Amino acid sequence: MLRASVLALVFLACLVPVVATGASITLSGTVTYNGPYNGDSLYVGVIDTSSYEQYAILAFDVGNSPLSQSFTFNLDNSLMSPVVWVAAFLDVDGGGTQNITGVDVLGWYASAPIVAGVSTATSQSGLDFALPTGEIHGTVTYVPGQDGAELWVTPHSQCLLGSLSYFGPPVKTTSTGPYAIIGVYAGTYCLFANGSGSIPGRYLVCYGDYSCVDPTPVTIGQGEVRNGVNISFVDTSPAERTTWGTLKSRYP
Repeated sequence: MLRASVLALVFLACLVPVVATGASITLSGTVTYNGPYNGDSLYVGVIDTSSYEQYAILAFDVGNSPLSQSFTFNLDNSLMSPVVWVAAFLDVDGGGTQNITGVDVLGWYASAPIVAGVSTATSQSGLDFALPTGEIHGTVTYVPGQDGAELWVTPHSQCLLGSLSYFGPPVKTTSTGPYAIIGVYAGTYCLFANGSGSIPGRYLVCYGDYSCVDPTPVTIGQGEVRNGVNISFVDTSPAERTTWGTLKSRYP
């Protein structure tokens, strides 16, 4: 059910790229970023949409934001699935592909909450996309016995279907306090938190609805910093009212 951080996990795997036996197609475009964070390296990858296999990855030395980096992949489409993803991440923390964290900026073609597939039937040019610049900030509240939490957002249209799909790295916290999810495309999302430790209640909670039945949507504009999106592991569900009727129904 949980498919969070798919693209981040692929970059983390750092698989050996498939060797092309004949460069039958090219995939080319430009990655841009005009946000507040800087990194020494920009990685661009071509990823299978079914197996999440990494076909190829390119690394570029980049300067400070704003940046614009063109890329070209020469690939053999006989070794590839019919549709792939093209994604990139700015290595803000210096960890490379072995340590993608919530402070790195991850984006994909075509700069939307849900990644767009790219056909491998023929060569494709103009695969231009910008890394996201939106941010979501708030506080996370722990319960006694809890020792950690991972937070992420998923497109609202998918969270209502229960898929919880999102492609960015989760933000990890270790105690009650502020959090920040950076690199979010403009759109409407749900915010989830997955806790660890000896939690007396739910391990998975949602912004606006502790039970995650109907999470409150979070809408963010292009480059917007949204504050006050607070999430809690404290059970705020109303206590059930005990009556003679409910007792009789339980103990006939």
